[in-house]
Amino acid sequence: MNRIRKKYVLPLFLVSLTILFVFSACKKDKDAALGLDTHSIVFSGNQTQRYFSIVNTGDKALNYT
Repeated sequence: MNRIRKKYVLPLFLVSLTILFVFSACKKDKDAALGLDTHSIVFSGNQTQRYFSIVNTGDKALNYT
């Protein structure tokens, strides 16, 4: 009896961990919090191209329209 119990302990443990990870990953998305930072790219000849990036902080979901 003890031998059969040891045989199933690890597989059951792994299945329970898998179920836990799957359901913990399925959570409701939140609104997006955006960080707008201006950056510069400097080319040869002192030419500068300015651009900005939109970064999702991971707290919230982005909705595109």
